[in-house]
Amino acid sequence: MADELVGVLKELSGLLQRLTEQNEARLKREEEFRGRFPNPDRPDFAKMQEEARTRQQEARTRMEETRQKLEATAAENRKRMEESLQRAEQIRQRTDETRDEDAKFKQRVLEEFQRHNQLLETLIAKIGR
Repeated sequence: MADELVGVLKELSGLLQRLTEQNEARLKREEEFRGRFPNPDRPDFAKMQEEARTRQQEARTRMEETRQKLEATAAENRKRMEESLQRAEQIRQRTDETRDEDAKFKQRVLEEFQRHNQLLETLIAKIGR
């Protein structure tokens, strides 16, 4: 009876060993299968994190490019504004010079008219005597 019990236990042990090996083989096959076909119900967080990092980097790159373009545009606008202010100052100076020249010209014309008037008065007075 003891020999039969030992034989049964050995047989049970062998069966359990085979079941364990079969389960391990099945689990290994399932893991390989999951690797080939990801489960749509379980999101791939590592992939999602990597995609998020990629999107963040792309956004940073776009923001940096936009910032650089804005800085270049701002610098160009400042340069144009300075040039416009310089041109406006030059125009103001020319206008002031022209105004001064016009005033001097008018003064000379007026003085010349007054001199001519005095000469005419003198001539009229000499003729009328």
